Amino acid sequence: MLEIRERQVGGKTVVALIGDFTTPDVPPAQDKLLEHLARSPTLIVDLSEMTYVASAGIALFVKLGNRARARGGRLILAQPRRPVQDTLAVLRLTSHDLIFQISPTVEDALKI
Repeated sequence: MLEIRERQVGGKTVVALIGDFTTPDVPPAQDKLLEHLARSPTLIVDLSEMTYVASAGIALFVKLGNRARARGGRLILAQPRRPVQDTLAVLRLTSHDLIFQISPTVEDALKI
């Protein structure tokens, strides 16, 4: 089950997704993340404690990235662990910033 935590850092919201991000977790995560995008066009998602992401979770990241870009902002996926990095790499979503950016750490994401 996915846990969602929020924190404010330097006036920016960081949303941490913790645990396995499975298909049933997508609707509540989508609601929470869209709520943040409604307030700010840029969203930082901390993936440092995410252990797995299903294809529905990847689809949500693509949707959120496109929504953020349409509003002049961006989606930044921060510090993805190896299983999540591997999934993004297989789908060829790590080599460009067209949909979302990937940051090695949350601290680096806050500087973008």
